[in-house]
Amino acid sequence: MEGKGECDAVLIGFESCGKSLLMRRLNNLKGEIDPFTMSTNGIEMSSFVYDKLIFELREAGASMIPSWEQLTSNSLTTIFVIDAEDAGRFPDALLELRALLCRKPSPILAVVNKCDSPMAAPTSSVMSFFGFKKLVKEHQRFEWLFVSALTGMNCSSVAKWIATKAKGLGLGSKKRKTIGCC
Repeated sequence: MEGKGECDAVLIGFESCGKSLLMRRLNNLKGEIDPFTMSTNGIEMSSFVYDKLIFELREAGASMIPSWEQLTSNSLTTIFVIDAEDAGRFPDALLELRALLCRKPSPILAVVNKCDSPMAAPTSSVMSFFGFKKLVKEHQRFEWLFVSALTGMNCSSVAKWIATKAKGLGLGSKKRKTIGCC
């Protein structure tokens, strides 16, 4: 199933923006995680449990940029990760985000990662540059969050967003697995 088939969320973004750490954090919202990651080459698959349901994730390494359109077409939702420390990549990220919004009819979440870093662009600058409020008005399926995959800040909100959107979309064609009883 690597790279093919339906998943609940695909994580895309430029190199070193924190996709791998975010995916690791979603797998362990309450516990400690190893903060050291290597650049993802290709596609990494994972899953996480939220509200006793299992959700499937797919992370596309930065080398997969030419395949983003195909990868996002096979997911219920898309998470576009932006590195708050890398303001030099903001113009490229904005172009990719706008292109994604034009071609993808399903829910999209922009996750501004590393927002707690002393090197991060101020939240107001990020909001202004990306025009998030305007994008929400233009694209009702678009939302954004400021997070820190390193500390876990707002990562449970990302998990909740995926779960809410996947449930709202009828969970796709697959049957949802549950954990536990009662």
